Order: sequence, then C-alpha cells, then structure tokens
Amino acid sequence: MLGVVRKLFELIGLIGRYPEAHAPVTRLKRTARTAFALLIVTELLEIIQLYPIKYFVDGVAQKRSFGYLALVVGSMIVVDIVVRVVTNYMHLTRHWVDWQDYTLLFGFGHTKQLSMDVAWHVQHGTNEKESMIGKNVQRIDNLVSALLYEGLPLVVRVVLTIVVLLFISPLFAGLASVAVLGYSVVMGYNYRRHIKQLDDSFHHDWTDMHSRGTELSTRARMLKQFGVEAIFASRFRDKLENHYQVDIPRNRQWRHYQRRAEYTLMLAFPVMYLLLAKQYGQTGDVGTVVLLSTWLQRVFVNLYQFRNVQRRISEGISALEVYIDLFRAQPQITQPAQPTVPSDLRGGVRLDDVSFCYSDNGDHTLRGLNLRIEPGATVALVGPSGSGKTTLASLLCREFDPTIGAAYFDDVDLRDYDYDYLRSRVVVMVSQDVQLLDGTIADNIRMGDMSSSEGDVQSAAILAHADEFIAKLPAGYQTSVGENGVRLSGGQKQRIAIARALLRNPRVLILDEATSALDAESQHLVQQTVDERIRSRSSTNIIIAHRLSTVRSADTVCYMEDGEIVEQGSHEELMALGGRYATMVAREMGTHLD
Repeated sequence: MLGVVRKLFELIGLIGRYPEAHAPVTRLKRTARTAFALLIVTELLEIIQLYPIKYFVDGVAQKRSFGYLALVVGSMIVVDIVVRVVTNYMHLTRHWVDWQDYTLLFGFGHTKQLSMDVAWHVQHGTNEKESMIGKNVQRIDNLVSALLYEGLPLVVRVVLTIVVLLFISPLFAGLASVAVLGYSVVMGYNYRRHIKQLDDSFHHDWTDMHSRGTELSTRARMLKQFGVEAIFASRFRDKLENHYQVDIPRNRQWRHYQRRAEYTLMLAFPVMYLLLAKQYGQTGDVGTVVLLSTWLQRVFVNLYQFRNVQRRISEGISALEVYIDLFRAQPQITQPAQPTVPSDLRGGVRLDDVSFCYSDNGDHTLRGLNLRIEPGATVALVGPSGSGKTTLASLLCREFDPTIGAAYFDDVDLRDYDYDYLRSRVVVMVSQDVQLLDGTIADNIRMGDMSSSEGDVQSAAILAHADEFIAKLPAGYQTSVGENGVRLSGGQKQRIAIARALLRNPRVLILDEATSALDAESQHLVQQTVDERIRSRSSTNIIIAHRLSTVRSADTVCYMEDGEIVEQGSHEELMALGGRYATMVAREMGTHLD
C-alpha cells in the first residue's frame, strides 16, 4: 500500500508541474491531510469507545451500583455521539478529496494529451487515448476511494489498536505485531512474484475490451452503411466471452495467492485466544479479557478484510502506472530555448536537403528535398498517392521535424520559431480530412482567430463561399454541426475549414486537397478565392491537388514520387518536357483532372 501511495504522490507531483495545476493540487493536498487527520481521530475514538465496556463488564461482575453502571453507559453514549459527528465530517472531507482528485486527473489528463505532438497522437490511436483518460481515470478514482474508504482506515485501525494494546498488554501487542508482519511479508512476496503479473494481464484484457467497445461506438455509422453491425456486435460478444473464460483460471490463481497470506492469521488467531485464556483465566478479570479479545478480533478481522481491498487497489495500480507514463512522456516537438518571433513576415519557404522518417528503423518517407519558394509565390505539389506530399505539408506546419536537413520560413529554421507564433501567425493548413468540434458553425470558423468578431467570421465565410449555405440554415451561424460535423456534408465542412484558415490570414497557406469534396460549381467559386490570393500575392500558397485548373495557376509545379521531387517547373515547362508530369496529365485528363 505504501508503494501505491508513493505512486499517487508521484502522479500528483507530475501534474503539479503545470502552473495552472498549482492551486488545485495545493487544495487537494490540504483536503487530503484534513481527511487523514480526521481518520486518525475517528479510529482513536472508536478504540476508546470500546474501553468503557471493560468497566461495564467488571461493574456487572462486581455488582456495582446502578448509578455507576448508568455513568459508564452515559460515557459510552457521549463517545458514540462524538464519533458520529467526527465520522460524518470525515466522510464529507473524503468526498471532497474524491471529487478534487477526479477533476484534477480528468482535466489535466486531457491537457497533457493536447500538449503532446502529432507523432505521439499517431502512435496512440483514438480508442487507446479514450481508454487512457476516461477508463483509467475511473479506475484510479476507484483506487483512491478504496484507499480512502477502506485501505487506509484498515491500516490505521490495526496500527492504532496495536499501539493501544501496548498500554494494556505488551505481550499481546507484540504477538499481534508479529502476526501483522508475517501477513504483510507473505502478501508482499506474493504480490511481487505472482499477483502483479495477474493484475497486469487482467488490465491488458480490460483495456482491449474497452478499446474495441469504443471502436464500435465511434464507427457505428460506417458499420450500418455496410449492414455489418450485427456481425461486429457478435464478434465483440465472442471477444468478451473469451476474456471471461481466460479470467476464470486467472481469478482462481489470484485468490490462491491471497489465501497464502491468510494462513498466517489462521495460525495466529487461535494461539492468541489460548494465551489470553492462560494469562487471565485464573484472575477473573473478565473486563480485561473482553476488552483484549475485542481489540484482537478488531486486528484480525481487518486483516482478513484487507484481501478484498487489496484486489480493488491492485486493479487500479496498472491504470495508475499508465497515467504516470502519460505524464512522464515528453513531446518531440518543443518550444526552442530562445524562440524567434520575426518582426517582418514575408512568407519565403526553403527546404535544404530534407529527409524524414516516421520511425527510427523505418524507411524514409521524404528523401533529400531541396526547394525554394519566394514570398507570395504559389507552388503545386502533385504526384501519386504515397509520394510524400502530405508529409511535406505536415513538416512545414511543424507537426514533425525533419530527420535530416532543415526547413525554413524567411531564412529562419522552423525549429527556432516560437511554436505558438508559428501556428497562429505564420502557417495554416486546410486538409481534405476536415476536423470540426461539436459546436456552432461560428465557433468552428472562429477557431482561426478566437478574438474575431461576428463580422469577421461572416467575411471569411463569404470568401470561402460558405455563407451561401449557412444563410439557408434555420439557425444560421449558430447551427450546431454535431460531432465532427456529422450534420454537414463533406463539401460544407471543407468550406468551413477554408473559412477558418482565411480568417487567420496566414503568410503561408497550405491547401491539401482542400476542395476535393466540393461539387464542380462550389469548387469553381472557391477556386476564384484561391486565384485571387494567388494574384494578390497576399500569402505564399502550397497546393496539393489533382485538378488541373488549380495546378495550372501555380508559379511552380513539383512532381513528387517516392518521397523525392523528380520534376520541377511551371505547368507549361513540364508539359513541354514530356516527362512524368505530362504523362500524369494525359492519363488523368477527363477523370481526376479538369
């Protein structure tokens, strides 16, 4: 149990590194100290509450007066009232600890996830992250509750009872201590050698079970579209049945190792009572016998109960370790020691021998890229799927850092830019995979600039030709889009994403198939806006597209293949070259290209 408490303090310390967490962490520690102090007071009072029983039994045996017995009973009632008052306040304080602990873990768990870089999010899927926060916080909260309501009270109860026993009978206090020590040693050994492995196995299966359940919930629409929801629901039930069948022998093993520790108590308990009879059987000190036997039973009963508490705590330890690992993890994309904020943004882009690999032992996705884009120019990236176009765009947004070489904006290495300034003022990417929050249309557009007015939001929507469909909605800009824009069409979502980017008015605008979901008319209207930005040179534009109308208007076309730029020039120059770009245009003409 001490190890669990240390891990909890370690986790609280990791969370406390956030400046915003200082106040809630301080409040939690203060409330926890109060709860622990009240726990000790309560347990002492409950031990003292038993002491008058000795005088009552002795009084009856010695035929003391009714007034004496009434006084003893009265003292018992007074102590009982005090115990109830203190216990009630202790339970209130425990509840405050429980609630503060949950909100702290849940809130800053999401804060930590949001602070991690894209590489971390790619490595940990949506279902895993959902389990990491939602499910594990619940299990940690159960662990804390088990500690507060059962574990610590049991430990304090046993320790304080033995301490009080010292003043009555050092012999029995020593024997009780030996029994507790033997139980703890056997329990600790079994936990380290056997029980922890069983708990880790259970946690792995539990995580897999909840991850698969989350996947069914988040992919329900797709499953229904293909009419396979019954099949996948059946597979999920079969998976749960398999977990159940695995857990039956595992649970038997768990209880077997738990019982080993209880053998110590099974031997010590009768020995204690025999010694008690031998020590006080001839003296006739009935009150002392009753008091000692009650206190000894208090020690042993609580040790027996610890088995169930330890199971609940064990189930939460794996979740606690996962959460600690989350807060120990550090993003690879970090703020530089001396961040740069340029006074004059022009929008020039340069790649110097850039190569990139998603993993340390994987193949390079980009290889030796060299490219210079003048401020205000437009470059189109074309090529087959998997050629590295989107990966290059991600590097320019500093979602990843080059494995080899460097990328520059206005001759400043992206790794030297102030990270927040880079994302808020320098570069914005509109992806074909549009992500929207479950809020209003206005809220989703305003993400481009949280300080923008309603007029600014509408102006950006007009530029993106989104105002046309928004005006037809009953609630207009206050229309709720639903989870990830489920109430909108793909084309509507793309226009909102374009409006969001235009509202920010970045110096470098990256459009990654940003009009792929638009119909021909909408695409033509949005293309007019893009063409206007190209003509005005208001931003440097990097466009990933297959539509010839978009590509033709670019100053430079880069044809990529296998992570390399194999051809580079204007549309006319590459067509005259008659190489791979010209072949692609001829092949795609009339299909993907206009």
